[in-house]
Amino acid sequence: LPTGCDCNATVQSGDICDTISERHNISTYLAAVNSETIDPGCDNLFIGQVLCLGISDQDCNVTHIMQT
Repeated sequence: LPTGCDCNATVQSGDICDTISERHNISTYLAAVNSETIDPGCDNLFIGQVLCLGISDQDCNVTHIMQT
């Protein structure tokens, strides 16, 4: 995994890039960029593969908007 990767996921049976992205509420593009092992067609996933979904202080921040 890339240095600073603190948001990750392990590929499960039946997973594709879109289902992983949806489950973790990130874009498929972001998952592919951060997980250098995913090929452009996202057809090289395997069960047990650990994917980086976010880099610390870049992708894993949650923004809350307070309304009054």
